[in-house]
Amino acid sequence: MDVSDQDRITPATPQSRWRRPALLALAILLLATGYYIYQQSFPDAVEPPASTESPISVDLPPIVPAQPKAADIPQQTVQQQEQEPSLPSLADSDDFLRLHWQDLGLPDDTQAWSQGDFLLQRATTFIDGLAQGAVLRKFTPLDNSPFLQPKPPFKVIKNNGEIWLDETNFDRYKPAITFLVSMQPEHLAQLFHWLRPLLEAAYGELGQPPEQFGNQLITGLGQILATPDIDAPIKLKRESVLYQFADPAFESLPDVQKLLLRIGPQNRQQLKDWSESLKNALLAEQALD
Repeated sequence: MDVSDQDRITPATPQSRWRRPALLALAILLLATGYYIYQQSFPDAVEPPASTESPISVDLPPIVPAQPKAADIPQQTVQQQEQEPSLPSLADSDDFLRLHWQDLGLPDDTQAWSQGDFLLQRATTFIDGLAQGAVLRKFTPLDNSPFLQPKPPFKVIKNNGEIWLDETNFDRYKPAITFLVSMQPEHLAQLFHWLRPLLEAAYGELGQPPEQFGNQLITGLGQILATPDIDAPIKLKRESVLYQFADPAFESLPDVQKLLLRIGPQNRQQLKDWSESLKNALLAEQALD
């Protein structure tokens, strides 16, 4: 799509200042949140005894979710200020990232994430899927993240033969959301160009135009921002062993937006506010000086 000049950043040169690989941190944090939420997608639930009291139900208008508007992350040339280490080839990037993992500024518990293979390729593929509204679980390196795992079981409420999402589930998602929004959007935006050549190379391996990777990142954030704001009891139905939204308008949403409906209004608003700040910071030319 066409975008205005102010929505572009010129490409970073190889002489840009030494910066920590914060975009990988961003990608992995998005992976963490997506994986964390995905694996909690209406599993077998603990069902309390049926209640005769009906929850307060609100008639919701039909939902026509906003379509995320793609915008190229502008590229900007950064003046050389100090010597930086040369980036490796994409093939050697795993070892390079493991060597510099402490520079990511992530909690110590994430060290296990660096032991996977194809770290940048996985991050790039996940973000590409996110831009399309998908949550690609198999591209996450986060199986060994106990500090993000929810403790209580997933719960539903049964009233008069109807199934409702138990709002006590929302607390299960707070650790992951808190972990993600603790990263400063402005800081991530300022450090964006450091790994961009490798990420674009990984995106090119998907058969996509490498220069469009920044656009996909913005579009992925747009998917989050386009999630409907629902602050009312959510009715479910059971299909096979999993639960689905009873409202077809909810069930037809992109996967990432359905996941964000399940985490509750407060968590969702935190994530949307953070995503908006990050999007603005990425698109702000002055943030990349």
